[in-house]
Amino acid sequence: MSILTNQELETLIDGWSDSFVAAKLGVKTFVYDSERRSKYAILCLETLMADKELAKEKIVFETPKWEDSPGVNILTVLSSIKEDQRESYINQYLDWCVAPENRDLFDHALKIASNSKFKDYNLIERIKPHAVKYLEEIVGKIKNPDSVDLFNTQNILDIAKTFGLDTSELDQLSKVVKIFDEYGRVGDYDPENIDSALEIAQNLWTNTKNADRLYELFTNKDFQAKYANNETAREMAKAVIADKIKGFGHHKPHIEKAKELAKAYKLGGMKKEAGEAIDHYLVKGEFECVDNISEVFGYEITDEGLATAREKIIANYSEKIQYFNSRKELAEKLKAFDLYKENGLDINNVPVVILPEGYRGRFMLFEFQDQLFFRATDTKAHGIIENKFRDEIRMYGFRGHTNNKGGGSVGYTDEGAIILSDKSRDYGECDKDAAKKLLEKAFPKKDVYTKRAEGW
Repeated sequence: MSILTNQELETLIDGWSDSFVAAKLGVKTFVYDSERRSKYAILCLETLMADKELAKEKIVFETPKWEDSPGVNILTVLSSIKEDQRESYINQYLDWCVAPENRDLFDHALKIASNSKFKDYNLIERIKPHAVKYLEEIVGKIKNPDSVDLFNTQNILDIAKTFGLDTSELDQLSKVVKIFDEYGRVGDYDPENIDSALEIAQNLWTNTKNADRLYELFTNKDFQAKYANNETAREMAKAVIADKIKGFGHHKPHIEKAKELAKAYKLGGMKKEAGEAIDHYLVKGEFECVDNISEVFGYEITDEGLATAREKIIANYSEKIQYFNSRKELAEKLKAFDLYKENGLDINNVPVVILPEGYRGRFMLFEFQDQLFFRATDTKAHGIIENKFRDEIRMYGFRGHTNNKGGGSVGYTDEGAIILSDKSRDYGECDKDAAKKLLEKAFPKKDVYTKRAEGW
């Protein structure tokens, strides 16, 4: 069994979900084929274990809803392996994670060993000796409070708790816990510690760049009154606000709050930071974020800035443009970008009907921003139909909830008319009269009819 090529892995990553739909691999029945599912799961695991840096980059333990490329959910990979082979491959992966040269992957072993999916394999006992050694190594490196990494500290406590270890026996661990408690107070703000809050905040920012926890501190009125003119506090506030703008562009109230915070610390218009965030979102195609930041911070987007962002989008595809799916995806992204440049963020940029000439198959109706959309679809896979439309909406720069409004069957007759029929067993019957009106508007020269038939 050969290791996957980089392109095959990328394709697998893009298509990996809890239902393991492999439409991008060109296998329509893949989701129902446990043998093939297991085969590709093993290939995926072996590919990742052959390249530690690739594993660190791609492996996730949850599939984020809003990420463009969510990575490989390792729990899904392991669960997809046939039962008679699963324990062996889980043990191989755990042994790889706890090997001395892979110590920075130990948290992978911990999460897998403590996951309820694999409780029957007694994995905690298997890696317990490695856990003790790992804890001793980490704790032994701690020299002073400034060197403590917040996340490593939390890992120490989580590991000790998971394995039922006596933390009092671990050298300097009580010191680590004390420092963690101090860091914890920064986010919640303890009035008695206002004089030391800035120093603790400096340590937290230096070691972790944890903007969320510091953001709450910098919005505290007492802290602002004491440190609004402090140069160190102002520089940290600028960095924290910039991080917030870049991370929460889709949430306008957050952006407005960031603007108020910049004013409180006398940071001016922060046009440079706003511009950098806008460039970031333009390249990602998140135009709603672009508009939010532009409006709140009064940043004017230039034609030159748009042209630069478009070039960056193309450059991001330069290495994989030889593959058909990437060429198609790039073309769609550029089309959405150009429509935004021409019309701004407009729901009318999104095609209302997508129905290829001569198509016969299933369709779904979706609702977004009080508007209906008609989509032909050949897949029955739960979630994939909706995810595909959600991703399409995002490609045009929008964020928000999309509603499934049911489905049916659609097909062209030999004479060129369009017939709507049937209902979806999984998603229910749609409003065929509404679907008919959408098609009549999209194809004014074609006849559109409705009839009832068996569910699909």
